Amino acid sequence: MAGEDKVHILVVDDDPLLRRLFGGKLATVGYQILYASNGADGREVARRMKPNLILMDINMPGYENGMDTAHRLKSEEETKDIPIIFLTNLDTTYDGEKKLIELAAESYIHKSIDLNDFLVKIQTFLTAPESAEVNAPPAAETQQKNTGKPKKNTNNKPVNARSKAKKI
Repeated sequence: MAGEDKVHILVVDDDPLLRRLFGGKLATVGYQILYASNGADGREVARRMKPNLILMDINMPGYENGMDTAHRLKSEEETKDIPIIFLTNLDTTYDGEKKLIELAAESYIHKSIDLNDFLVKIQTFLTAPESAEVNAPPAAETQQKNTGKPKKNTNNKPVNARSKAKKI
């Protein structure tokens, strides 16, 4: 893979703003970001650089959309083991989600995601790809929801509905 000591992530999206938005967020924590604006260029960069992860837009104009590109990458010997996470604006049903995964991607992320949640999901995937559920809420959110414990503010003091309510 590209540089054994650094994690390289390839962002393939036809929208330059989204490429920079997602790539820029990942770069803030030290990931090396590679960019491609279409499927053909994405396949070429993947072959040449062997990134640790590919983030792939599903709907790209031209003869090769993200699903086609992912399928081709998974069928080529030199790129078949690179994990792919689809980036999408599509609303997916359970069946649609299942089809996306069956088509070659390890998972998908909706493009409207909060960038901090996006970062947590990518970090979780990269540290434990076999067990990471990219579409699940980040571990911290799940723990807060399941424990029923009040959220804490930046001063580490408990915050709950009563403490925020004004007395009348």
